[in-house]
Amino acid sequence: MKRAITIAFLLVLASACSREHYRVVVGPDTPSPITFNGSSQLLKATEIVPTLDAPMPTNKNVIWCASFQSAWKSLEGLAGEPIALAPSNSVADALNAAADPKTFISPENLYAISGWNQKGIVDQIRRDLSQRFPQKAPPDFSGIAQDSFVAYAYLEASVKFPLPYNQNTEPLVFTDAAGNEIKVTSFKLAAIPSEYFEKLRHQPGVLFDYWERDWGTNASPPLHEFAIDLCTNSFPDQIVVARITPGATLASCLTNIEERLKATPGIKPAFEFTVPDLHWFISHHFSGLEGKSFLNQKLNAQRLDIAQQDILFRLDRNGADIRAESKNIFCASDPDMNFDRPFLIYMKKRGASTPYFVMWVNNAELLQPWKDNPATTSAP
Repeated sequence: MKRAITIAFLLVLASACSREHYRVVVGPDTPSPITFNGSSQLLKATEIVPTLDAPMPTNKNVIWCASFQSAWKSLEGLAGEPIALAPSNSVADALNAAADPKTFISPENLYAISGWNQKGIVDQIRRDLSQRFPQKAPPDFSGIAQDSFVAYAYLEASVKFPLPYNQNTEPLVFTDAAGNEIKVTSFKLAAIPSEYFEKLRHQPGVLFDYWERDWGTNASPPLHEFAIDLCTNSFPDQIVVARITPGATLASCLTNIEERLKATPGIKPAFEFTVPDLHWFISHHFSGLEGKSFLNQKLNAQRLDIAQQDILFRLDRNGADIRAESKNIFCASDPDMNFDRPFLIYMKKRGASTPYFVMWVNNAELLQPWKDNPATTSAP
């Protein structure tokens, strides 16, 4: 039987920070240990979704990245039309309706291609990757039949913080959506009077900060939503962390943020905040697509054997997309900006309307668990 392989990869990697201008001891220089490394089938409280408008499951982390969608759009190019599967599939329909990520990702970050094995597509992929991403190991296409085709995408974005944040020497108590409290590691901007703090506090910027000041006799705490650009000077990419009310989809979460941004007069300086560390690798198969046959004439009724996405993500005090601007200091009466409950992370090309990586952190399954007596030191 003929085989068709569709493979997509994502690599979002925060590199170690540059020490050319500032040399300050703020903790270990090595990256934080990886929390999870394996198949998504081993995760109980995390789900990978194919598109931003996929429903968000209750009480789970939700992750989306543009690499799989990029591979799918490349496959559409090979077919010359939207992909049709037998039997019909709602995931395929959603991918067909989604935008081509090439419209909102910098070309230097994304590689997407499709083609026939007998026409040398595998060799071309390996050759192109070695030139564009020299550190990337060649993808494994072992077992692919001669008359198969491949749709492949690779996304890599690396952002350095000019100044590393303080490594938190105390556990951050993260309260998940179910009310469970878990101690996790974190990095922070700490208002410790020092020359380093005066430089560091100009790195991030508060995109919006909203809370219900007049909440009367309501027994629940006031709603407090905020978003921080971790480095206002990062270019071409941006990373944002936002504590907001969850929506039905990741797309609705992003819409909520955009509405808040439109209602905010401008960026405010950050004073203090704490963000959990993340470092994980997940290999995921979109099993609902696998085994389906193509109805497209140019794809010769072949079968989609493998629909795979590999994601490596890290966010710590050294790196990710960041933004910083500081003109004022928040009033001491303002609520603390701690990401100690469910929050959203997204990475995108600065100025683009759509991110290329989005994660709703609903629980601590992929956070760094706190260990007693960690070997960390505080900033001077």
